[in-house]
Amino acid sequence: DHPALSENRLRKIFQMIDTDGDGELDVAEIQKFWKRMGWAHSVGSLKTMFSIADSDNSGSIDWKEFSKFFRSLSSIEDLLCSDPDGDNWQPAQPKRTKYVEPASRSVTNYNLRYLVGYGSRIRTLVPDKVIPYFISCGKDDTRAYLMHQNGEVARSYTHGDKVLAAALSSSGKYLATTGAGVLYIWNTSSGVLQNEVLGTLSCLCWEGDSVVWGGMQYGSILRAQIRPYDTRESDRIGRGIILTIKQAGDRILLGASKEPGVIIVKRNKLKIIAAYTEQGSVGSMSLNHNNKLCLSVCDNFAKVWEISSVKTQNDYPIASYVTSNPTVSTNNKPHWLSGTFLPVDFGQHVAVCASDASVYIFDTTKVNCVSFIVHVKYPLYSIASTAADQCILGGDRHGNICVLKIE
Repeated sequence: DHPALSENRLRKIFQMIDTDGDGELDVAEIQKFWKRMGWAHSVGSLKTMFSIADSDNSGSIDWKEFSKFFRSLSSIEDLLCSDPDGDNWQPAQPKRTKYVEPASRSVTNYNLRYLVGYGSRIRTLVPDKVIPYFISCGKDDTRAYLMHQNGEVARSYTHGDKVLAAALSSSGKYLATTGAGVLYIWNTSSGVLQNEVLGTLSCLCWEGDSVVWGGMQYGSILRAQIRPYDTRESDRIGRGIILTIKQAGDRILLGASKEPGVIIVKRNKLKIIAAYTEQGSVGSMSLNHNNKLCLSVCDNFAKVWEISSVKTQNDYPIASYVTSNPTVSTNNKPHWLSGTFLPVDFGQHVAVCASDASVYIFDTTKVNCVSFIVHVKYPLYSIASTAADQCILGGDRHGNICVLKIE
């Protein structure tokens, strides 16, 4: 049997669904559980699967029927791929909440746990904005994985070659992956490939649900409109590889491997508005909840700056953090690897990962204010935060994913 379908695991799942504890499952209980897990079957599919499992047509499913139905599957993925009513996967999308203004809630503590990733060094972590799922892909992986924050793999997307980057659309409906000169667009829920675009891209971001922006390995950027299909490539903008890309309003923000490290481009004309030289390659960028602030991370500096008001070098940055911070040992001085804004509930805090396997939580409203330091097992090369359950996700070089629950 598939390990995810062991009897102990099945009994725990059965007990979780059986909220009234009567030893039998009805349609309402299963619908609530599916919604809680973020699984996107339509109501019609759920009712049809229920009728298949309810072998005695009693209107409820007991433990024996539940176990028999699940053991007919080879894996959880078979369940998620099931479309018994033939509705071509019209997903039951979760409600997507609007962002609120940052709260004054303080960062006091954290809980840390580890998940086993799939593959080598975790290259990309992309959390869903609302439900507790995220996309993960490793340095040597030919697949991207949709994972729940309990470690369960809900779906995999086979790219065919190493996945260099991945990004979720604004609603979470679509997933973009890139590698080996091809950009793939997937339906996140069903795993169905929607489109292919040629282009050697090193990083990705979405504009809504219809446009993908990609940084290219020779300093250009690509705009791919999915429906109707259209692509546009810019002239060479930066030197070296575009390592990270973000879209904020009418601006595209780029982090490059060579000077100038930070490049701001006008979205419509694909022309440079401003460019700033950094001491090292800019491999990580993160936007705050309303896309007004950007955190850029290079080897020795992590800087927070206001996107709309940047006109001259003096406007940049609002806050700057160097790796020679007094709280960091000066022996064998570490360097910054990646960074992210914390969930909106915690105001303007950022998390920055160092090569000494430490995560620094900074309050950007104060000068060099370290709220606390988290020590993890291995350095985190990718990091992201999720508003779904106020967590920070970090991926290390061994394929481990740490889930940092902020309190």
